[in-house]
Amino acid sequence: MNRTNNYNLCQWEADDKIQRVDFNEDNAKIDAALGALAEGAAAIPKLAAGTYTGNSAASRLIGVGFTPKAVFVFPANARTHFDDYSNGGVIYAGLAVTGAPGCRADLPSVEIVAGGFKIFHTTDTRPLIHTNTANDQYNYIALG
Repeated sequence: MNRTNNYNLCQWEADDKIQRVDFNEDNAKIDAALGALAEGAAAIPKLAAGTYTGNSAASRLIGVGFTPKAVFVFPANARTHFDDYSNGGVIYAGLAVTGAPGCRADLPSVEIVAGGFKIFHTTDTRPLIHTNTANDQYNYIALG
């Protein structure tokens, strides 16, 4: 009987006696190889990058297909904040990591949630949070 080069699996010749033990050994090798591939794939970090258009909802979920460990949201026009101290300022961007939302815990600009992240729009807080202002374009990077 011949064997394959990579996994030493059985390759029977016409006159070989086929035995169940050979199939069982081959199945165990295949199962182990597939298990190792699955473990390796789970270790590959996930990445999502994209854009969204704000809609001025107080909060909004942006799904990325996994729960990120870090998310950076920033407006397409590159404006990250506006310092109008008489008004308390306006926040247009945010960086959130696991357990720590962007801006402040009590007033997040971006927050990690299961399956993605939340963005916010406020009109009565100081500072104002504008990571979801209607018709504004935003970019994001999410790492998992």
